[in-house]
Amino acid sequence: QPAVADTVDVATAAGMTALMLAAGSLRSGLTDGRAGEARHDSVGTVRALLRAKADVQKRSTRGSMPLGLAAEVGSTEVTQVLLEAGAQVDARDQLEYSPLQLGCENGHAEVVRLLLANQADSEQARHNGWTPLMTAAYNGCTGVVLALTTHGADAKRAKQSGFSPLIAAVYNGFDETARLLLDHGAPLNERMRKGDWTPLMVSASQGHVKTTALLLQRGARIDEAKPNGLTPLILAAAA
Repeated sequence: QPAVADTVDVATAAGMTALMLAAGSLRSGLTDGRAGEARHDSVGTVRALLRAKADVQKRSTRGSMPLGLAAEVGSTEVTQVLLEAGAQVDARDQLEYSPLQLGCENGHAEVVRLLLANQADSEQARHNGWTPLMTAAYNGCTGVVLALTTHGADAKRAKQSGFSPLIAAVYNGFDETARLLLDHGAPLNERMRKGDWTPLMVSASQGHVKTTALLLQRGARIDEAKPNGLTPLILAAAA
């Protein structure tokens, strides 16, 4: 008979091992009560697989790793167990998502705080320039934005195009997220290099009343225009 160590990392056709499946087992959308039971069971399963020498660094065919899968579903307990087992905190999958990016995108503030406490890079950007803070802001994950900015993530940092965390937040109308970014120094009137948009223009063009009011309250310049003459008022009227 084969030894346990020879079989514990056997993978599916997609390259998913038992450890990966257990780490990401909260994907199923269970009800609150059953989710709690599933979380408890997955922690025990992960511990058992690690005792059997499951490879914590093994990747699926898409580059997914157990830590990223745990961060994606928001399992703080499994994330902690995997970190203690030596999982690489900043390892990225084929789409260049790190565990921190995955936690940010899905709004898991507790997981994000745990990863940051274990030296996750809060400024590590994907190939498209998106930082964890941009990802959290775009999704309106205010608790995650607070965790990142408290840790020192730069609210002023923008992509080469000028796309910033503040623009990410106001584009989708997340006023509380935008307020927090402004409180942490996000530039209020800085224009994007691509399109010459200000945060106020972006918010007005999307018809977001609360974020537009917030930006005006903080001193956004209402009369600034794009090179084609479009002002925030014209953009709002056309929204």
